[in-house]
Amino acid sequence: MLEGWYCRSLANEAAAAEEEERALEESKFKKEYKYLKRKFQNLVYENEAFQQALRTAQKRLLTVTRDRTFLLDRLLMHEKVEHSTSESEETESSDDGEPIKTEPIKK
Repeated sequence: MLEGWYCRSLANEAAAAEEEERALEESKFKKEYKYLKRKFQNLVYENEAFQQALRTAQKRLLTVTRDRTFLLDRLLMHEKVEHSTSESEETESSDDGEPIKTEPIKK
């Protein structure tokens, strides 16, 4: 009878040891889960911040592009006015008697 009792106590001790090991392993996984969850939340927050910065930069780029296009159009208007007046002007030199033609500006 002593053997039966001893075997049961060993089996109970082994089961308790397994249960304790399982509990330690679960707590380790819970800690890792909480760590990864926190890290994920931080990454989501950081992603939102980067997206906001990207939207701001894109808006600024759009504004700068529009301004540049507007200024280039205005410059082109002024160049055409200057270009057209210089083309239509044919001056005659009093020395040679031959008209002097100006060359158009090439881009």
